[in-house]
Amino acid sequence: SEPAGRTRWLKREEIARLIECLPGHLRAPAVLALATGLRRSVVLGLRWEQIDLERKVISIAGDEMKNGQNHSIPLSEIAVQTILSQAGKHPDRVFTYNGQPFDRFSS
Repeated sequence: SEPAGRTRWLKREEIARLIECLPGHLRAPAVLALATGLRRSVVLGLRWEQIDLERKVISIAGDEMKNGQNHSIPLSEIAVQTILSQAGKHPDRVFTYNGQPFDRFSS
């Protein structure tokens, strides 16, 4: 069960300010995280083989998810465009920093 508390959604203006404040290499992963609800570790570890742009879905194996279950995450147009912006930067990983995969937003 979820703890009692307030759920607060970011407003469009807040999202824009957040993205503007981030260093360039963190903007695309942050946009994808906001667009999909995926956790930081899943976004930063995302591999091209997990993405099906034709079906507009990301497939994550259970061993990579906190709850251990396989997931298929639908992609909005913003998510698709964010992923496409990373094409050609690395042969395996979607997000990189200076050409190398990274695993923390604080890099």
